Amino acid sequence: MRYLLKAFLLLCGFMGALSLAGCWEEKAIVSLSVHDHYPERQVLGASVNGEASSSIGGSSCCVNLPKKWKPGMTAKVSWAVYLPVDPNDPNSVKEPVEKSAIAEIQEYTPDELGSIHVHVYPGDKVRLVVTLWDYGSPFYPLPRTEWGVRHEVNYFSIRIYCKNPHYFDMPPTPATPRDYEWAKQWGMENGKCTDPEYLELEKNLPAMLAENRKKRIDAQVEEIKDPKLRQKLREILEGKRDPNKPLDED
Repeated sequence: MRYLLKAFLLLCGFMGALSLAGCWEEKAIVSLSVHDHYPERQVLGASVNGEASSSIGGSSCCVNLPKKWKPGMTAKVSWAVYLPVDPNDPNSVKEPVEKSAIAEIQEYTPDELGSIHVHVYPGDKVRLVVTLWDYGSPFYPLPRTEWGVRHEVNYFSIRIYCKNPHYFDMPPTPATPRDYEWAKQWGMENGKCTDPEYLELEKNLPAMLAENRKKRIDAQVEEIKDPKLRQKLREILEGKRDPNKPLDED
């Protein structure tokens, strides 16, 4: 029995050095979210340490993490991504390919245990972020340069905070000095947004929304072959024609 206990202790210490935590470390349960940073949406989903898996844009339960972060802490990430069958022809048929990597977990505090976010980049680069904030919040702890090729999509989320300073004190938690340090990369201090990119997007917002609306309307009417009927439907969608007026009336 004594030898079994000694063997267990040795094994526990060895495994603790390799995995997220040692045998007696206090754990916390967090949810899992996955983010695709490929130019085109190619990542199907990912899992962390085989404990949970999540598709892009969703959230699932659960991953166990130590309450206290330690330098060098890692996790095994497995994911599936659509890649061209012919590596030399990016336009060739894409098929799902399974990949895995050991990724370092970015520093976090016990108060930040909410979700573990898996960011998958081209070239099999993976970044793991643990935070209470949603991806898109100015407090999200990720360098701006690594938000990815579609980081402008998150502009609308950031705009909410810029337009409504009281959101800074709303759940999931009041913003901390550490959170505000991340927000500074968006030019946000004292509830104000001074970032040139944000201000430029804000100036162009009406045109951006109008263009997006036009694209949606074009997509809705493009399948109607009758040009007159197509034009009438377009006028209804644009608010230029009474939807209760019969379509056979001019």
